[in-house]
Amino acid sequence: MKKEKESTSKKKTKGKDKVLLPISSAKSLSGLADTILAMEINITRAKIRQSHLNLGGYYDPQTTLVVEAGTEFKEKLVSMLKPLIEEHPASKWFLAISGVSYENSAKVVGLIDIERARHISSLWKFAGFHVDDKGKAPKRERGKTSEFNGQLRTMVYRLTGSLINAHELMKSKGKDG
Repeated sequence: MKKEKESTSKKKTKGKDKVLLPISSAKSLSGLADTILAMEINITRAKIRQSHLNLGGYYDPQTTLVVEAGTEFKEKLVSMLKPLIEEHPASKWFLAISGVSYENSAKVVGLIDIERARHISSLWKFAGFHVDDKGKAPKRERGKTSEFNGQLRTMVYRLTGSLINAHELMKSKGKDG
């Protein structure tokens, strides 16, 4: 019979036993969202390679395998994400919007670092939606570290598109949106 998994794990490090504690579901959500974003980038790269090879009359079975296996693994990660996003307090608002999935909401919520954004103004700045000293929206500059999370800014921008589409759909049906 299999032994039940314990809530803690022991790891041997340089001759000493170290107890590893499980992380919170918010940290798991963040890690999964980040991994899914990385998977999407790599799957897209493989698809582009595949299409360029096809244009030249070539076929690479390894590239096809990367696309298929990567897509399958990404879907598994998204299924792991579902219970974590359901635990999040903002999930009922995100998921009530037409066109916003568990995956989309996790890509926004998972990238928000509450430790760095204790106030709403801090969150706006962390997401890159603040105004700089010149009264302009911040932009990335070559060779400089930006003070905002570019991935979060992109994910919020995508989510905004879903919100606008849902609002337009509601208006076309004669409902308040």
